[in-house]
Amino acid sequence: MLRPYQEDQLNAVLDNYMQGVHQQLVVAATGTGKTVLFSNLVSKLSHVLPGKILVIVHREELVDQAIKAMRHWNPSLKVGKEMASTYADTDCDVVVSSVASIGREGATRMQRFGWDSFDKIIIDEAHHAPASTYLNVLEEAGSLKSDTKKLL
Repeated sequence: MLRPYQEDQLNAVLDNYMQGVHQQLVVAATGTGKTVLFSNLVSKLSHVLPGKILVIVHREELVDQAIKAMRHWNPSLKVGKEMASTYADTDCDVVVSSVASIGREGATRMQRFGWDSFDKIIIDEAHHAPASTYLNVLEEAGSLKSDTKKLL
């Protein structure tokens, strides 16, 4: 069960999205359940954003943590890992990747996915987002276009 402040955060994301804010930042202290929070965005936004979700993490150990949480909170979704020698199926509902695997310039991994089907891009530890590896993915996914309806 979600904590009341997590419900409030999810409602705030939805409310802001409905008001046209497609690039959002959720700030929460260590240990308050940010992974649980972004795992629950799928169900909270499914009526307005029914597409796939990409979760980008900074460190490899966070990939498995995010996959475990996504599977726990979304047991009916197909969750895939895109990292090193592991490739997510292109029909996954959720793709979790380390930025080092998916964001390197010239990496062919990004071209494997039909980015039009991804409408939610989550960056764990968003303070890293200005790095070129993150920007490569966001550009490829179309998340930075001014007319996008995708949630970043």
